[in-house]
Amino acid sequence: MRSFRRVNTRLQPVTKYVAPKDRIRRWKIVRGDKVMIISGKNKGSSGNIAKVMRRTNQVLISGQNLVYKHVPKTSTTETGRVQIEMPVHISRVQILDPSNNRPTKILIKKELDPQTNKLTLMRYAKSSMTPLTKYKSTAYQYEWKDGPFDTMPEAASAVTFKPSLLEPVFPNGVLKELCNVYKKAYYAKKAEKQAAIKAEREVKRRRRQAMSRPPVSKKQKAQNYAARMARADKAAATAPASVE
Repeated sequence: MRSFRRVNTRLQPVTKYVAPKDRIRRWKIVRGDKVMIISGKNKGSSGNIAKVMRRTNQVLISGQNLVYKHVPKTSTTETGRVQIEMPVHISRVQILDPSNNRPTKILIKKELDPQTNKLTLMRYAKSSMTPLTKYKSTAYQYEWKDGPFDTMPEAASAVTFKPSLLEPVFPNGVLKELCNVYKKAYYAKKAEKQAAIKAEREVKRRRRQAMSRPPVSKKQKAQNYAARMARADKAAATAPASVE
């Protein structure tokens, strides 16, 4: 089977591809939990979860499932062999009950958290209903400390703007940035383009109309010529005589 990604297998194991439909959607074991391996050559050994590999349904247990990997000899690796942890499938581990230190299943309930006063998912050991530690992703909410680059609450709550009817809500520079300075030129160019399209359509319409007129016969041409000559003679007769 093709590996999931190309990596150096000396220090990092090759992870096999797991189809999305076969991946575990709802994980009950998280990083930091103390678990025990219940099957395989390391059966009965326990350790803490160091990494959760959700794409392959595996976990890394610190100090367990160790193997040797051969690497080039350096000052740090004089023997050319290093010992690293290999991933273990999630079906081969169970969490340890904090009360009796025995492997047990996990029960999840939705309860009101007294610290946040919100409904959260709480984990319990199914054998003794002992509450387990909180998820690692929410631990930072209770351990956060302000650093040198954080904005202090006093500075964030300070009122630095006092509105007045004599001044605009936004400065003039901000208003110029918000409005489109090229708006008039854009609409003028658009109107010019539409006028050119309209004129071109009118020329095409007249050309089609001229091509659609019936041809004039020779008799009609003669009659038209006679009518023009008659109008010319009549205009010449009615015109006043020039005085010499």
